[in-house]
Amino acid sequence: MEKRLFLTASIRQEDTSSCLLLPSTKYEFARHKGLYVPKDIFKKVESDYSERKAVEKEKWLQKLDKAYPNMPSKDRAEICRLCSSQFLKLKIDQRDIAILHHVQDRYTALKGLSWDRQSMEVVAKARQEADKILSVWRGRD
Repeated sequence: MEKRLFLTASIRQEDTSSCLLLPSTKYEFARHKGLYVPKDIFKKVESDYSERKAVEKEKWLQKLDKAYPNMPSKDRAEICRLCSSQFLKLKIDQRDIAILHHVQDRYTALKGLSWDRQSMEVVAKARQEADKILSVWRGRD
């Protein structure tokens, strides 16, 4: 009986009796890069990271409550849910800009506008509305 080789994806079959897994490319086995870390050390580092992240998030929420004491709980929860991991990476000034963008997106007509000369008045009006909302959230009427 004549032996035939069938190559399908990453499986090499000789006849139908034996099956051997081979890489589809010569670099397939080189995908995993990095150092081996024992499982107990990995779990410890992962828990330390989770604790630090929770502490940092709590600090950020306290700063958010201090800066915007009148922010509705719905908006606060939405900002935290959508952007908490991104906010932890952002600098303080960028966080304020992200909150401004949230207000402009939710409470003004800025979302569907094009940035041409005709709509610049509408853009300016939307910016003023967002500033008014943020001043109410800050407690400055």
